[in-house]
Amino acid sequence: KDECAMKGSGWSFVKVSKFEIRVNKYCTLGGGTSYIPTPLQYKDCGLVNIHNSNDENCFMYSVLAKFVTSGNPTNPCSFTSELIGKYNWKCVEFSVKVKDIYLFEKANNISINVFVLEKSSSSRKYKVYPLKVCETPLVDHRDLLLLATDNKKHYVYIPKFDRLVRPQITKHKEVLFICKRCFAHFDNQPNKLGLTGQQRLVEHERYCFKSKPLRLDLSPNLTMSFKREERSQRVRFAIYADFECALVPNTANDDDPNTHTHIPHSYCYLIKDAEDTAPPTIRQYSGPDAAKHFVKSLRTDVLRIGDTLYGNRQMIPRLTPDEEASFMAATLCHICGKKFSETDKKVRDHMHSTPYTFRGAAHALCNLRHHEQNNINCYFHNLQYGSHFIIPELAYDEHEISVIPSSEEKYISFTKYIPFREAPGRFLKLRFVDTLRFLPSSLSKLADALPQECFLEVKRQFPNGEQSRLLTRKGVFPYEYISSVDKLKETQLPPKVSFYNKMTLSEISDIDYPLQLGICRRTLTYTFSLMYCC
Repeated sequence: KDECAMKGSGWSFVKVSKFEIRVNKYCTLGGGTSYIPTPLQYKDCGLVNIHNSNDENCFMYSVLAKFVTSGNPTNPCSFTSELIGKYNWKCVEFSVKVKDIYLFEKANNISINVFVLEKSSSSRKYKVYPLKVCETPLVDHRDLLLLATDNKKHYVYIPKFDRLVRPQITKHKEVLFICKRCFAHFDNQPNKLGLTGQQRLVEHERYCFKSKPLRLDLSPNLTMSFKREERSQRVRFAIYADFECALVPNTANDDDPNTHTHIPHSYCYLIKDAEDTAPPTIRQYSGPDAAKHFVKSLRTDVLRIGDTLYGNRQMIPRLTPDEEASFMAATLCHICGKKFSETDKKVRDHMHSTPYTFRGAAHALCNLRHHEQNNINCYFHNLQYGSHFIIPELAYDEHEISVIPSSEEKYISFTKYIPFREAPGRFLKLRFVDTLRFLPSSLSKLADALPQECFLEVKRQFPNGEQSRLLTRKGVFPYEYISSVDKLKETQLPPKVSFYNKMTLSEISDIDYPLQLGICRRTLTYTFSLMYCC
């Protein structure tokens, strides 16, 4: 019952209303059965392929083929009862599956590697790949090849491993020493240290056999490059927001471990336009239903942003002489940075929303992909806290809310789809993003680490040097003192004792308290809500 507490959500287990079991059939890699012809590509590689048409003992024949010195090793009749008695076969069931080979190895002190063939999609030729590689080759060792068709599989003995693999490495006939684990290979020419190919293979295997086998399919392209240049354009609009909450004491139940209830009472957000055509928009509110008021206000502003981006789209007027000269002289696309050609022609790329500027010369395809932003990001520092207030209020209509979860209750990001009135069927995406994931530190430490010249928006709102200096450091908030919205109307700073933090068991310092008084006096903020929530 305790395990069903939904990870701290407050939900509790009551009863099981339905119990459902679903069974999926898993088809394992089957074992060797009867004879399958060797592909013509490998007819001269010395493989021993036993023609067992009447039984499923190809695994046994392939292991014993090494000992057939007289007669035809591909004929099952060559395997005498004395030969079969060399090993214990009762530990496995015929046909032997690959996953059961370790049982045979353990019972008979033998090591076995199994390889498979895979046809290349480009050359239509087979290549050899390891399927099962033993951790430590023993004195008694076998290499087997597992052939496969649609309905059966068949083991084949590999007497000379290098003869099988060498054709897919080189066309030359010289001796190669090949690692059966990773297919690294060495010729027999001494290297600078005088080591032969055999010695280099032994040195290589010392390290190779410490790692698990890995098959790596590399791209045929020799280089990798960024291909979504249209995603690299600067986002024009961004929103930065924060909440403040009242900590209302829980007095109804002394046994309740939750001593306070967090009630949002204030918010503030700033809308930044990267074009800087107007000062940033600042929205601030203190009062009841702050979370609901926040979502409603944010929706209005998102629609206003949508009107700016898509509502009044115009073709740019004729270019100025300087812009036209710049366009004619351009040899590279300003979006992807590649040259223009006969197939990738040059067009004039410009912004269709205000201020309707000419951006540069671009490929026609790059120009089509280079569209205005559709996601409007709202950034919170420690969104996991604010999301508990925001998400319930996003369900004001039936339109979609998508989330990227980190657990059942915590989200990396979540998005509200807002219908755009100017384009029926089209949605603006209001995406909430947690800056704590990019800057994993407290706002206090981040503000202290940022140089004064980087607080551009603070200086724009408070051009007075002394005011901006005071406001560029994180203030100290008396969270437990603000137990109701009414206290936000107070016109003076509360006493020093009100800043005591029961969670950290710390008081406001003798340096911070006078600074809070200084902020109140020098910024001409006379109410608590203005001083802390703007």
